Amino acid sequence: MAITLFPDGRILHNGTDVYRNNLVKLAATTVSSTTASVIFNTSTSGFLDGTYKTHLVKFTGVQIDTDSRYPVMSVYESGVEKTDTEYQGDRERNGNNRYSGNDRFVFTVNTVGNNTSGSLVYDDFSGHVYFQNYEANRRFSIYGQMVYMNTSSEAMNSGFAGVYNGSNANDGVRFYLSSGNFIKGTWTLYGVVD
Repeated sequence: MAITLFPDGRILHNGTDVYRNNLVKLAATTVSSTTASVIFNTSTSGFLDGTYKTHLVKFTGVQIDTDSRYPVMSVYESGVEKTDTEYQGDRERNGNNRYSGNDRFVFTVNTVGNNTSGSLVYDDFSGHVYFQNYEANRRFSIYGQMVYMNTSSEAMNSGFAGVYNGSNANDGVRFYLSSGNFIKGTWTLYGVVD
């Protein structure tokens, strides 16, 4: 058995590359004032253009302007946001938390809090979402996880997965809230090297 380690993190086992899940940073958006949504589309080289089969968006330190909101995501086809009822998914929590016939992906069962005191916002949320199957005649798929504080300032963990039931190629994604705005946070887009 021959194992070769490389400085870039790759591992060869008997000549086979067994560790190649490298991330390539494609873009980042940092919010520092009131913003309704964060959008990534194919104007970013390497995004949803066939270069990578899987993409990752990591969101960190996100704060919201209004208590009791759901983080959500939608997809685009031919530059048009899809707001039809073809979204379905599941959110991890006690009991059955599936949804179908929805107009967007929903990441949590409980709403996210913001625990404000005057102009100070104490709570934020962070997480990540992977997505794939963005080509024509495929079902756009997501899966991810996030940590947040609910409206009672209790720590929450949410695993989530979903599928958009369209048949056209997807060319963008939008992150937003059920209502209200982001006031802080960073969203970083990666291509995942298979």
